[in-house]
Amino acid sequence: MELNKEKINYIIKKLSEGLYEKQEVISLTFLCALAGKSVFLYGLPGTAKSLIVRRIASAFKDSKYFGQLMNRFTTPEDVFGPVSLSKLKEDKFERQTEGYLPKSDFVFLDEIWKSSPAILNTLLTIINEKVYRNGSQEDKVPLKALIAASNETPPKGHGLEAMYDRFIMRLLVDPAKDVNNFKSLIVDKDINFDAELEEKISATDWEDLKVFIEEIKVPENVLNIICSIKDEIDEYNKGNNETIYISDRRWKNIVYILKTAAYFCDREEILPVDCFLISHCIWTLEENIDEVNRIVEKSVKNFSQISRQDFESLSSEVNTLKKDIQSECINDKNIYDTEDINGIECIKIHVDYLEEDSYYNRKYNRTLDLFIPIDKINSKGSFNPLYSDNRKINDFDCL
Repeated sequence: MELNKEKINYIIKKLSEGLYEKQEVISLTFLCALAGKSVFLYGLPGTAKSLIVRRIASAFKDSKYFGQLMNRFTTPEDVFGPVSLSKLKEDKFERQTEGYLPKSDFVFLDEIWKSSPAILNTLLTIINEKVYRNGSQEDKVPLKALIAASNETPPKGHGLEAMYDRFIMRLLVDPAKDVNNFKSLIVDKDINFDAELEEKISATDWEDLKVFIEEIKVPENVLNIICSIKDEIDEYNKGNNETIYISDRRWKNIVYILKTAAYFCDREEILPVDCFLISHCIWTLEENIDEVNRIVEKSVKNFSQISRQDFESLSSEVNTLKKDIQSECINDKNIYDTEDINGIECIKIHVDYLEEDSYYNRKYNRTLDLFIPIDKINSKGSFNPLYSDNRKINDFDCL
């Protein structure tokens, strides 16, 4: 299967059928599965968390799903398999892992924070290194995604921070809020665990993705956004007892998710708009979600716009071009190459310029396409150039 934007959108649509108000959670969890990263689903019981994971697993060919409700009585045997009696006779301690987590590619662990330390410590190695130490040997785990769920964040003082850090994306799963969706939900027939897909993603398809995703570029403005978010989080932590911790390993995994998102949007580099995904990756408690959203939005906004100095420079170039066009008898507009921007006939100007980022003391090359409406060329008043989507560039005027 060729995995492209259209194919991914089709799969998400099929996965979301019958799951009201869950498309965003499904889309983001599916994105993490494609990236090979783990997810924490935060929400009340009965909000279809396990069904979401089963649906996503069903999009993959020959998928092996393992699910377990965790509690304080859950043993390693319940998760990793029973001890092999035949191996014990040979003085070897090994588990029969077939049908259990070490042989599964999709794993769902509900009420994850109720697990015993013995289970959680083993999971750390599995998530990080994709290996399970079975007796004296290390078995490779075919894990694509480990999705955990709980109606609480990990309690303090129990040494769960390292495990929590492994879940790169943290998603809220709420009950249906729209009254019409709620009515449909309670009267609809039960839906199948498996999505009805004509073609599923093979293990080869999934492995091949890594090569393409790694090639996605991370431009300077995106790095500036990430650095700005990191600085803002550090400032937030100075004035709060409930700090937000983001490890270097976590930041690296976050960038990989951004690359994955860019790849499935048929792009060769991450755009600032992709950075809004970071909001789902860096909150620690429900109480700081709003602040995290504000920080991310602020940083994306600050480093997605061209500076005032650059706009003034561009404005000068546009006005110079306007004078040149006027001197060439603008009345015969057919001699110019024009483009239609939502019904407005425009002249396209491609501008290369050097943008200086005083905050990080960096300079980098930028490009911008400006569109000058034909009917504004001979006007006496000022006007604003346009972006390609017909939005006005309000930061400078052309005279």
